[in-house]
Amino acid sequence: MNDRKKNMDSRTDRDFSVQLKNSNKFNPNWSSQISKFHVICIYESKKLNADDTRSQIEREIPKFTALQVYSEFGGTTTYIVWDSTYQENKELFIELRYTARDELVLRIARNIVLYLIKRYEEYSGMSATTHPKLKDREHIHFLIQKFYTSLKKSTFLKDNMVWEDFCNFFNEHLIEWTFQDMEYSIGNDILRKMDKLELNERFLDFLSKNVKENRKFQQRFLEIVNHYTKEWINKIVKIMDLEQLSLQKFEFLLHIQSDQVYSERSFRKNYHVVNKGNLEVMSNSLYQSTREALSQNTFDSVHSSPWPTALLRKGQLTGSVKMMPSITSNENERHLANMSWKQVVQLSELDVDVLDALCAYYLTNARHYKDVVEIRIDYLLSLRGLRPKLGGNGGRGGYEKSQRYEILKSLSRIQSLWLDIDQVVIYANGKPEHVSLKGRIFAFKDKNNKEYEIDEKSLEGNLYYTVGDVFEKFLFGSGRQVALLPMKTLQYNPYKEKIEKRLIRYLSWRWRTQARKAEYFKPYKMSTLLEVVGLEINKRVPSRSRDRMEQALDRLLADGLISSWQYEKWEEDIASYKGWAHIWKNSTLQIMPSERIIEQYRSIEWKRKKKSKAELVSVNPEVEIRVLGEQIRKTRTLLRLSLQRVAEELEISTSYLSNIERGAKTPSSHVQRRLITWLQKNSIYD
Repeated sequence: MNDRKKNMDSRTDRDFSVQLKNSNKFNPNWSSQISKFHVICIYESKKLNADDTRSQIEREIPKFTALQVYSEFGGTTTYIVWDSTYQENKELFIELRYTARDELVLRIARNIVLYLIKRYEEYSGMSATTHPKLKDREHIHFLIQKFYTSLKKSTFLKDNMVWEDFCNFFNEHLIEWTFQDMEYSIGNDILRKMDKLELNERFLDFLSKNVKENRKFQQRFLEIVNHYTKEWINKIVKIMDLEQLSLQKFEFLLHIQSDQVYSERSFRKNYHVVNKGNLEVMSNSLYQSTREALSQNTFDSVHSSPWPTALLRKGQLTGSVKMMPSITSNENERHLANMSWKQVVQLSELDVDVLDALCAYYLTNARHYKDVVEIRIDYLLSLRGLRPKLGGNGGRGGYEKSQRYEILKSLSRIQSLWLDIDQVVIYANGKPEHVSLKGRIFAFKDKNNKEYEIDEKSLEGNLYYTVGDVFEKFLFGSGRQVALLPMKTLQYNPYKEKIEKRLIRYLSWRWRTQARKAEYFKPYKMSTLLEVVGLEINKRVPSRSRDRMEQALDRLLADGLISSWQYEKWEEDIASYKGWAHIWKNSTLQIMPSERIIEQYRSIEWKRKKKSKAELVSVNPEVEIRVLGEQIRKTRTLLRLSLQRVAEELEISTSYLSNIERGAKTPSSHVQRRLITWLQKNSIYD
């Protein structure tokens, strides 16, 4: 007996793990002989606080998948007491149990906050560690306390029977594990010879020792608690309807709604450009052609111009984009041209990512195409999926200077782009017009609303910019054209995964052009896709080119950016014949967008169908027209927009809009639809 006890005391965690694995035949008769006992957990004086949660957010959000209440066994002292002892000191033990219960609810509240922050990151694209409120200790403490109070008062956790069921479930597992250990260490023969008193004494000895010293046992202890509380959390998520939330609802629950302040200069600031994992970018052919020129770096020398020039040819679009420094430069032309060629050499997929990020941010935050918006370099980094380093030992965290400098150089290159368009189609008053355009893509301005050149000083503080004269033509009235671009596009590696980037950019643009008629099944030519991604067929080993292209498609599929892809005209047997690469190059594919993209674009088709029916309906009664005019006037006033600006956006005269607001004019059904669309887009009551 003593020898067995000595062996038990010296056994290792590995022995315990092997023992549990091999001792699956637990005799349930042992349970009936064990007296009622209680597990009392006493937490250290330092409870879970906002700093703990904030550090966990910084540490765990990147890999956050499971809802674990406990990650380690430390921080508590656990006692096993018989029911007789418990009853003798009932008031004390009840107080200790309620304290432990409150601590567990607090940890569940912490996990709910983590869950919401993780979902918010997915929807907004913004890192929680850089958000001004979510990195604030007091705000995190407030959120935890808010959910803690709500859980205790408004959920099933207020029911004592729920906790009794939990304790019974937990104790059953402890009995089973302990007897598996005893059977392995002492043996069934000796256990059967023990009377009830001795069996209970040895049971308490084994259980107490395992809880205090055995890491494997402690790990199983945590696993069963985490498993049970995970079910609780999942139930709470469903009860509180947290699974399907809008970005606005996440902001409401996390108390991070940003109050919009509109100044006379129309500077606008916001942090949210991602909606359900997608960005909104321009979808006109000029924007797509400019992206392709930057991506594939098609800049070259042209006759009679010192500036690097990329020709743009797509449909009815003809023109060029030049790398030409801003007119505010005081350097001579030859020196500036040399600088431009150096900028061209430095072009990469990063520049296209920054261009898309600037475009998405502007489209989301500008209510008028003349607005100036404010953005931070760190936010551009967060959109690319990069996370700031954590501060430690009193040091400051944040992004590295080299990362911020890389974005700054990219912004400088984008600022230098000059569009010289001979012909492009824009829409005015709903009708296509062929126009020629010249100007910058974006104009960067200081706080005095004057253009300036981006330099190293721009690393400090925020940047202000507006859309240039060329692209503003595509951002108002019926000429506004936007497409959904998956957020993941910006997060692919700009060097190792540039084919994936180029491919999803092109597909996203094509899906927008197909959305009106839902023509997503239209096949793509492999030759076109190869040209788009800049992949030439390896003449010596063409299979490498095919493998790389299919690898990119599989990656988009695995990341949920497309729902499926398949060859339409291609027989696999052809690959065994000489010259198969030429046939493969001329094959066609079907590439379907994700369900999320189709769902969001479905509203475009639905609205058009609804409008066509509305044309058969007579003009609304005058009383409804007066209400509509009143809504337009109130919304315009609250947004501090002039009659001229709104009239320009609606493509009607200022006097006509004024009469509509006063109820003096009845707009046509066509103009009515424009007014309603404008109200929906600029609604301040969402």
